Parts: sequence; C-alpha cells; structure tokens
Amino acid sequence: MRPEEILRLLPEVLQQGEGPGSVLSVLLECMEQLHHPIEQQLDNLHEIFDPERTPESFVPYLGSWLDLERIFGPKADHTNTQSLPRATRMETQTLRALASMAAELSSLRGTARGLVCFLEVATGLRGFRVRSCDEADPYRIEVVAPMGARSVRSLIALIIEQEKPAHVVLERILWEGDEPP
Repeated sequence: MRPEEILRLLPEVLQQGEGPGSVLSVLLECMEQLHHPIEQQLDNLHEIFDPERTPESFVPYLGSWLDLERIFGPKADHTNTQSLPRATRMETQTLRALASMAAELSSLRGTARGLVCFLEVATGLRGFRVRSCDEADPYRIEVVAPMGARSVRSLIALIIEQEKPAHVVLERILWEGDEPP
C-alpha cells in the first residue's frame, strides 16, 4: 500500500499530523516497505496453490491438504520395504502430478480405472491392470503390474489397499510376464 492509501485508513485526528518530514510521514513510508513483500505474495497467491508452479518446499504440504499424506506422509505404513517413497524423498514431479490430479483421482476412487490411474501416476509406469480372479466372485481381484514396478512393491500394495473399495479383496499382485495363462 502506498503511504497516501495507508493515511486514508487512519483516524482523521492522526491524518492531520502528516506532512513532509513529519514522524507520521516516516512511519507511513516504513509501513509501505513492510507491506510490500506481503503484497507481492498476495499478487502471486494463485501460483502457491498451483501444484505445477508452487515452490518445491511447499509441494509436500500441498499434498497433505489433498489427502495424499495417507500414501506418502509420515504415518503411511511402508514397514515391509527397503526403499520408502515418502514425500520427503519422493520425486517432486510425481507428487506435483498427483496433486494436479487429486480431484479426478478422488472422483474415481473405488473404481478399477481410478486404481490404475493412481498407480500409473504414483509409479510413473504404464501397464497396470485390474481383473477379477473368478467370474463367480467379482469381489476378489488381482492387479497385474509392469515388471519395472517390483522395486516399489510396498507402495503399490498400499495404494491398492487405500484405493480399492472396502468390500473388494486383493488376492495377489502379479508381475507382467509372471501371470498365469
């Protein structure tokens, strides 16, 4: 805010004390300088909430607002793994992509399409498939994953557990090429 804009916000009795070289003039100039960095941030606020443009340090925080912390946050259970893809170590671009797609992923949650989409974005690999284990029991599924996804097996298992419908049971994760005919 410019000094004259700030001055108009002050009570009339204080406005009378303003003049060249007055204490109030100096205070108004200081207030302008104090407001300047905040005003710049407010002018660019839309960039803060854009996953593609936000500063790298803010991406995990933004991800937590979008409920991605359940997969990549400190409370995510990755106890059976050697390499933990947490937000602090996860590639920022992957977390940015998940944050950008959070609304769509949320609307697809509980569907095979949503599960495949989440797995592909989170791992950066294509070729995941969800299929029923038995025609007579459509509530038992298996997920076929690309061979290159073996290194993030625990992440895949956690995503499946979080994204599948509660009434569906994951029988197994198969790796492309290892699947039965």
